[in-house]
Amino acid sequence: MPLSLDESYYWTWGHNLQLSYFDHPPFVSWLFLIAQPFDDFFRAVRWPGVLLGHLTLLVWYNILKDHLTNHRLNWFLLLALLAPLTGPGSLIITPDIPLVFFWSFGLLYYKKSLAKPNYVNYSILGAVLGLGFCSKYHMALFLPFALTSLAIEKKYTVNLIKKIIVGFVLFLIFSSPVWIWNYQNDFVSFKFQMNHGLGASSWHPSWTIRYLLEQLLIIFPLIFYVFLRSKKLPNEISFIKHFAWLGLCFFFLTSFKGSVEANWTIFSALPILAIVAYSYEKSIFLKISASFWVLIFSLFLVEVHSPILANKFPTLKTNEAHKFTQLIHKIKELDPNLNIYARTYQMSGKLSFELKRNIYKLKGMNRVDYFDFREESLPSSNKKNFLIIEKQEKAPTWLIKKNYKFQFNKKLTEKYSLVEIVKND
Repeated sequence: MPLSLDESYYWTWGHNLQLSYFDHPPFVSWLFLIAQPFDDFFRAVRWPGVLLGHLTLLVWYNILKDHLTNHRLNWFLLLALLAPLTGPGSLIITPDIPLVFFWSFGLLYYKKSLAKPNYVNYSILGAVLGLGFCSKYHMALFLPFALTSLAIEKKYTVNLIKKIIVGFVLFLIFSSPVWIWNYQNDFVSFKFQMNHGLGASSWHPSWTIRYLLEQLLIIFPLIFYVFLRSKKLPNEISFIKHFAWLGLCFFFLTSFKGSVEANWTIFSALPILAIVAYSYEKSIFLKISASFWVLIFSLFLVEVHSPILANKFPTLKTNEAHKFTQLIHKIKELDPNLNIYARTYQMSGKLSFELKRNIYKLKGMNRVDYFDFREESLPSSNKKNFLIIEKQEKAPTWLIKKNYKFQFNKKLTEKYSLVEIVKND
């Protein structure tokens, strides 16, 4: 599969390392940093992320092996490899990949800590959660979920609280890159993410309705039916059900304060499948679900490589694979020494990856992102500067205030033109 626009964007992070980033914490950039030797080898830049995704299944094997029969373990692994978010979705390298790995690793050590509540286990748990926080901010939910689970199970003790505090110190140490970067940048990343999910002043019913429908489709109705009718889990892994439901319920509640993206509940996906694998009575439900997911993924691959629905449904996610293909060919025909800027972070990432050179987004164009914090996103003072724009697109306010304007240079494609950034006389 061609790299998605978001993957290409994160790829640029791997070539421009920071302690953290405006959009997300840094772990996904570390995966693309490791992958740099494979930059020119087809799509092998995904390999470190894909391997981490498969290690997640190994973690879950260790969580479940003493409580599920081999037959049920096989069903769990099969469903995990085919379910949209944890199967095909794990081939797309985003912050979700390390988040799910460290969330799962955290559940493993949460289980170990409950069985042997010593300082070593809680320290490892804290370190794992710290690395998870370097993956995606959703990791911050693990502690309140764990405390809620402890309250439900009535397992609070004074000694346990002491060990949790030690684990929290390790969490702060291992997540320190994120805290340092945010401190240096007025906590803009934290503010952006809070406003992204909880910043609305009024509720739109479509947010909640869409959330419920998307979760039902992603989990799949038959899987959700088994999940709702699930058996009581063994005491050693009863916390899995708490974590599964808490994730779904938390984002249901936030859907009253903002639009929820379907993948935000990804850390609940594997707990749900573990519960289903332990509880199912009719394997026909699982067979139908697995077959449906195989069919959908097959159709997805066909559409990516031979677009059929692209013209009728221009907003389809599969269209990203070819969105800038014509533009890339046109840029290759230009002088490679031209100082060219992109209009969005998606365009910048895709062009940078395909052309294997940095093409930064011009500061102030479209929404704020990582590029707005880089000096390279400012027009160079000692060379001509060019920008790729859509029709009738205006210069950002800060550029107009500095007496700059766009001067048409040439048409690149039906949609995009090249303009020169020039100073008014």
